[in-house]
Amino acid sequence: MFEASSPQEMGSENETEIAIAMSGVLDQYFSKHPMPSLRNSNSWEDKGDNGTPDPPGLHVHVMGKCLLSDVRRLVAVLLIWERFDEAIYAITGMTLHQGEAGLKAAALKDKSTSVLEHLQSYITKDGWKDPESDEPLGEVFTDHGSRDEMKGDKENADGWRRLEVNICHLLHVKCAHDLPEKEAPAVPKFGALEFRGFDPNVGEPLRLIVMLVERLVQFGCSAPLDGCGDLHTLAQYDGKKSDKVETLFAALEINFSNFHKSIFTEATFAQKKQD
Repeated sequence: MFEASSPQEMGSENETEIAIAMSGVLDQYFSKHPMPSLRNSNSWEDKGDNGTPDPPGLHVHVMGKCLLSDVRRLVAVLLIWERFDEAIYAITGMTLHQGEAGLKAAALKDKSTSVLEHLQSYITKDGWKDPESDEPLGEVFTDHGSRDEMKGDKENADGWRRLEVNICHLLHVKCAHDLPEKEAPAVPKFGALEFRGFDPNVGEPLRLIVMLVERLVQFGCSAPLDGCGDLHTLAQYDGKKSDKVETLFAALEINFSNFHKSIFTEATFAQKKQD
């Protein structure tokens, strides 16, 4: 098991590239799956204390303070991910965070339908609803963030931190139901969105995932809000998941031909190793 973390001040692009390149060395020695001799004894495939499998995952932080310049930008990014998440995970070979393990990185619809409906209310057929200055988005998450109302395993570690796109480092909301070490001031609100629904990856697959989430945040921060542009079109989520990513990748200027599923599923790191 290992965890790669960025400092709270976040790293430069060059530092990120170096870290990704160096992570490729781990491909020779590690797998995202436990060794066969461990699979029946104290491995993540066993149930944890709360009865939930706890496989390793990849959490990518992207600085997102620019999304707060207009709340509709953050709303758009969250709805785009909600719409395209399953297609993104399919192409990136995500297999571990499914079923009960998916509780650790849940879609908004599986965490709070009330918050999801509020986000959807910002989008009209012809454009965007003007944001209400007296209703900060963080307050909406807070109003629906109780242990009783929020879906999940109800454990102390559960809460808004367990979203696919975790907003609790960006908005002033409570991260967990009762986990002081995960809250400010122990963990300051340093302004990042945390994408936490991916399987572990190293090397080139990791670089592609980081590129994808970085470009999504950049797109959310810079795309025009006027009229019915790409940001509005891609964020129109009516509960039906998209099974294709081509339109999203085109808007993010990602060459789809370089983003083949085989890059993720045929990587040595993704294979089950023998003892």
